[in-house]
Amino acid sequence: MKISRNLLLCSIGALALATAGCSNKTSVTGEQAKAQQKQVRKLKSVTALMRMGDQTREGGDPVAALRFYARAARLAPGNPEIQKRLGYSLLAMARYRTATMAFRQALATKPADASALRGLGNALIAQDRPKVALNFLKSAIANSAKTKIDYRAYNSLGVALDMTGDHVGARQAYRLGLEKKPENVALRNNLGLSLALSGKYRQSMAVLEGVARDGGTSARVRQNLALVYGLAGRNKMAKRTISNQFGEAEVTSNMTYYRWLRRSKRKSTRKARAAQGLAQRQTARRIAKKAR
Repeated sequence: MKISRNLLLCSIGALALATAGCSNKTSVTGEQAKAQQKQVRKLKSVTALMRMGDQTREGGDPVAALRFYARAARLAPGNPEIQKRLGYSLLAMARYRTATMAFRQALATKPADASALRGLGNALIAQDRPKVALNFLKSAIANSAKTKIDYRAYNSLGVALDMTGDHVGARQAYRLGLEKKPENVALRNNLGLSLALSGKYRQSMAVLEGVARDGGTSARVRQNLALVYGLAGRNKMAKRTISNQFGEAEVTSNMTYYRWLRRSKRKSTRKARAAQGLAQRQTARRIAKKAR
């Protein structure tokens, strides 16, 4: 199902994608930007610039962080840590191609950096290149000590696997991540969606309802849960789940979309079964001819 990309990408912690409900950008006024630029010019030390970049990025302002990191990169152009931080700031700004270049530069100097490998994987996923991303995400996990593997690497790996249609592998990745971080909403959300993409609606609902019960009541979780209800044909539950979030017109639009998805899935299943039946009949005829 093509919907997997939009469903899953929103839950990669490192990305702030343009998809509705995922963006987390901080608006900065002209005066604030000027003040930040003055502060950047005053700082002469690479360490101080990186520290300020880290503080502003953690504070939710990747644009300001980028200025500090860019200045640091001019002072120390070969520093892989700076390039890696540039990459994550660019990811948060949805500048995926430039982020890819920054991560590749970091890896050119430090090829086994697990964090840079994960960042590059995320940037490639955002550009709809999950097959390429898989190699880097697997390397990120392989280059980490077992006790220090970042649960986010498993989450990103699961997303890439789901996007390539390997839902069984994706669920294994999410579950390995949950062993590291049992209460993580992104991992649980993606596990639920992966189950839905395999047609395992009851299991999917159980997972997503658990997320909602445990306080994961964000708009994204509710929308995903409503989508799974819709795919499972539980229209009343789907409508109830999103009624407090949208107006009447949007609820009606969403419900129409859920019904369309359900019909589309049924048609694709019927086509697949028909194709399988045709192949079996053709094989049986070939065997019968040889028997003569």
